[in-house]
Amino acid sequence: MANIQFYLIFLIIFNIYHLSNSQYTGLPKDKQSLSAALKQKIELICQYTGSDGNGEFTVWYKDSEILDKNLADRYEIITTQNETKLIITFNETDEKVGRWMVATGKSAWAYPSECQFGRISLNASPQKIVTDKAAESEQEGELIVRRIVKERVKFDCVIEPKLNPSNKLQKRLWEYSADNVTYGPLPAGVRRLTRTRIVIEKLNKTHQGYYRCSLNNQSIIALLRVKDPYAALWPFLGIVSTVLVLIVIILLFEKRQKDAKKKAAAQADDANNPLVTSSKKVIDDDVKKQTVNA
Repeated sequence: MANIQFYLIFLIIFNIYHLSNSQYTGLPKDKQSLSAALKQKIELICQYTGSDGNGEFTVWYKDSEILDKNLADRYEIITTQNETKLIITFNETDEKVGRWMVATGKSAWAYPSECQFGRISLNASPQKIVTDKAAESEQEGELIVRRIVKERVKFDCVIEPKLNPSNKLQKRLWEYSADNVTYGPLPAGVRRLTRTRIVIEKLNKTHQGYYRCSLNNQSIIALLRVKDPYAALWPFLGIVSTVLVLIVIILLFEKRQKDAKKKAAAQADDANNPLVTSSKKVIDDDVKKQTVNA
């Protein structure tokens, strides 16, 4: 009986010592309050501080599923001897995972508690900006919207997951910038239809610029270009002007060619005409006599 009590006391002391001298550290520190937005990258890190310098990291788990290379498009694992990092490109299915953890080859710390992370909650975030034209809304990457002065444009910031009416948004969801560097309030003439939708009824040049929708540290941008109503005519007028100049040059060239041909033909006719030839000869003889007499 005494031996059993001694063993139990020893086991308790060993566990307390073991837990208080853990050689693993997990980051972020707050493992139970993790959150991310859709398509956002979140990093879970396990570091080893043992004197042997080798944490013997083996695999990462999400619940009981091993993360392998087949999921490389969603999960990236970077491992060295003293650190392993799981980079998650977050989506809806990841929100359902109850525990993320790493396994090691050390029997005393096969699944370090310090490197076990709880559920990652899904934050609402902007996913895309759509307009009143379907073709624009289907663009990949940065949305570029082109309009003419006095036309209308509407921007709708699509938030996922969808917000309930009771959800509080940050004070300024939409912002404007002329240079995509400094953002501030929306310009005059921009009207808010809903919490996520804005409209400009009559565009002018001052509305041209970048419109950014931001929520939970995630942003998405649309570039609005506003053109003069006659801007489309300038390329056409330029082409017409170029064609007219070329026509004038061609006509002048042809006229010169015709004049040169007429002069050459006249000279050829004079050379072949006996009367013209004899008269020229008489004139030349008279000139020579006058020169000799002088």
